[in-house]
Order: sequence, then C-alpha cells, then structure tokens
Amino acid sequence: MMRATTLAKLAASASRTTPYARTLSFHTNTSASSSLLASSSVPTACTAALSLSQQQRGVSTSFIRKRVNPVERPVSPHVAIYQFPLPAITSITHRACGVSLAAVVSYASFVSLTDSPCELLSSIDSVVAAGGLPLVATKFAVGAPLAYHYINGLRHLVWDTTGKGLDLESAKQSAIAVIVAGGAIGLALAFVGN
Repeated sequence: MMRATTLAKLAASASRTTPYARTLSFHTNTSASSSLLASSSVPTACTAALSLSQQQRGVSTSFIRKRVNPVERPVSPHVAIYQFPLPAITSITHRACGVSLAAVVSYASFVSLTDSPCELLSSIDSVVAAGGLPLVATKFAVGAPLAYHYINGLRHLVWDTTGKGLDLESAKQSAIAVIVAGGAIGLALAFVGN
C-alpha cells in the first residue's frame, strides 16, 4: 500500500513541469510501476500521467545515449591532455629519480648478498675496463639522477623549513636551477677520472 501511494504521488508530480518532478519521473521502474498500477486502485489520470512520463523517459534516455558515445570522445579526461607546470614536472622527476636510485641500490645489494660480492665488482670492473662512451654514459646515468635528487631534496627542505619560494614564479626559477645544476653535476661526475 505504501508503494502504491508513493507511485500515485510520483505520477501526479510527473504531470508538473518542474525539474524535480521530471527527475523523479525518470527514476521509476517500468515493470514495478505497471504491475502495481494494475493491482491497485490508482486513478486513471495518474496512470495516464505515469505512462506519459515513461514515454518521456524513453526519449530522454535515447537522447543521452546518442550524445555520450565512448567511441567519439573519452568518458573522462586523460592525463596526457594536461600541460603540467614545470614545478609539477620536477616533483614527478624527483620521485622517479628516488625510486630508480633505490631500485639500483637494492639490486646491487641483492646481487652482492646472493652471489659473491666478487661478481658485482667484476661487472663494475668490466664497465670501467670498456672505458670511453660506455663508462661516461654509465657514470652519467648514475651521477645525474643522484645529483638532481639531492639538489631537489635540498630545495624541498628549504620550502619546508622557511616556507619561501612557494609561489609559482619562484618555483619555476628554482626548478630551472635544479635541472641545470643536476645536469651540470652529472656531467662533471661523468667526466671525472677519465
């Protein structure tokens, strides 16, 4: 009985043109409402209003389905469409460098613990013996992320302790300084001792 009176109120409100009434009429269950209407004593005017709202719902649903087509456009924006500011890029790179350095140290530790430490040292000696470009590239691949991560960590430490340099322009300038300093120190470490 409670459901029948709720449907009767819903059907009566469906004939109004308020957005709230239309929203309510769109969320009625077709099979449940038709079975309750057949078994209850709902006035025929309410039944007609409810069937009209069901027709409206079918039209509006098909309109929505036509507009939102996942083939034509994505459902939600993808990360690739955003242009990240330079401070965000340096923050992401800082984390990536930290993870990669931790992975390299963990791998080297794992190899030295499971195999003999001599094998790790022999692989390092083979890179050193090759000399030239492989040695410089390897030293740069280790030195540049280490220098960048260290300098960017100092920048974050300054931000955390002083609270200065957090505005967008200062953050851009310090990001450029960190990139240049990290690259320069990485190059210096790559060519030292050759």
